[in-house]
Amino acid sequence: MASDAEGFQKHWKRVIESCERAGYPLSQEAVRSLYDVIDLAPTTASSIRKTFTSRLDLWLNPLIDAATSANDFDLRDLRKRPISIYVQINPDNIARLQPLLNLFFQQAIGLQTRELPESNPALKHQLLLMLDEFPALGRIPVIAESTAFLPGYNVRTVVIVQSNSQLIEKYGVEGAKSIRKMLAARIVFPPKEYEDAEAISRELGTYTVRQKSVSRPMWGGSGTSGSVSISEQPRRLLLPQEVKELDPARMILFYEGLRPVLAHRIIYFKDKSFARREIAPPEVPKLEMAARATTAPAGNAMPSPAPPAGSSAATSTTPATGTGHARAKDDLQMAQAVLDGSLDLKDFSFDFDDVDIPTEPLSEAEMKRRTDEFMARLLV
Repeated sequence: MASDAEGFQKHWKRVIESCERAGYPLSQEAVRSLYDVIDLAPTTASSIRKTFTSRLDLWLNPLIDAATSANDFDLRDLRKRPISIYVQINPDNIARLQPLLNLFFQQAIGLQTRELPESNPALKHQLLLMLDEFPALGRIPVIAESTAFLPGYNVRTVVIVQSNSQLIEKYGVEGAKSIRKMLAARIVFPPKEYEDAEAISRELGTYTVRQKSVSRPMWGGSGTSGSVSISEQPRRLLLPQEVKELDPARMILFYEGLRPVLAHRIIYFKDKSFARREIAPPEVPKLEMAARATTAPAGNAMPSPAPPAGSSAATSTTPATGTGHARAKDDLQMAQAVLDGSLDLKDFSFDFDDVDIPTEPLSEAEMKRRTDEFMARLLV
């Protein structure tokens, strides 16, 4: 956004002026929008800047930066040719990577809803969006809002949840109902909670049973006999306790336009038709990290564009760039060590007992010198 030394307003004014001098002026709409922010009070502009940059904090992690710096596939080809994309995130990183997850699904789904299969013959494949442990991914609005019309684009959604209460926790009561209504079929397994069993039992409906009741007189006597009456009573297909007591190998299938089906669960590795489809997972290639300099351009000069690949400028290395490369490599190794658990908080402890605490106000030069000394100690 801008360096702290230059300031927010000065930075963007310089950008506008530099583009004009270079012969590539910004559009009037862009200039007008920038000046709307430039003319704000410093505190308001600072708040806007923090809000903007906070969304980019994830890319301070060199692993995330490297993983999102290039593409191995084109999301627009998902319905044009067979492609499988696996998104796996450790549970402890889900909350932190929530913005990245939302961005991925928003882009993936958005690109599939630009063209109908009838309009483009190249879109000949159907796409399966398999969301295992769906509530654990956090709230992803684009999925909840698009499930209803995705089938028209040959995109089928499979949502796997442990219980309906998980959906309610993430999407609210009405949101959970909407997601369930948008699904053409549902498969439920024997639940553990009585509330879930009660809901399944109620949804299964009832059937009619005949009950026979016999009444006898309390005092016997000649010529007296009991009476028998037969009545029809509704009974649920499965009572809540019967739903809970179902065999783990059984499941209940709800499908639009059909009566509920009590079926046997298929275990893929025990079924020949599915077992022969099992293949070894693909080997994930090691992520190649491109070392980058971490130092900002000196002065007020605009950053120069990257030289073309293969040119002499691209292959030459200055001492400053070499230092930046080494520092970027060290940052990557440290980030990987933290993720692997081989580093803990004790490895980041420092002893500041010998640091002199000033008793009088410092000049600008003295403050800069002390700051440089402090940062040098951290980077040793």
